[in-house]
Amino acid sequence: TQALEPLVGQGRPMELRYDVVCQADGFGKPCALTGDVFIRPAGETAYRQTPLAPVGESGLETAVDAEAEGLAYYAVIEDGAGSSMTVPAGGAVAHSRSVRHL
Repeated sequence: TQALEPLVGQGRPMELRYDVVCQADGFGKPCALTGDVFIRPAGETAYRQTPLAPVGESGLETAVDAEAEGLAYYAVIEDGAGSSMTVPAGGAVAHSRSVRHL
């Protein structure tokens, strides 16, 4: 799950967290989640890649510096078994945005 267009307070980092639902393997071992978030400050064309850190058995998160004009971002999450997911599904073409709350 993911909140769209979060409001970010001035001078505070924006926390991005992704909760993932995936099946344990046949031995009951939970998914080995990994992922990266791709971030682009408003007005720029290039995304920079930032790794997501595991949180518990089903979460990934990172904190990023919020730019004054906002950010565009998307994530690519892998389950450790060869499957991956881009959130939102459109990736760089249909990214999520953050908006600065003053």
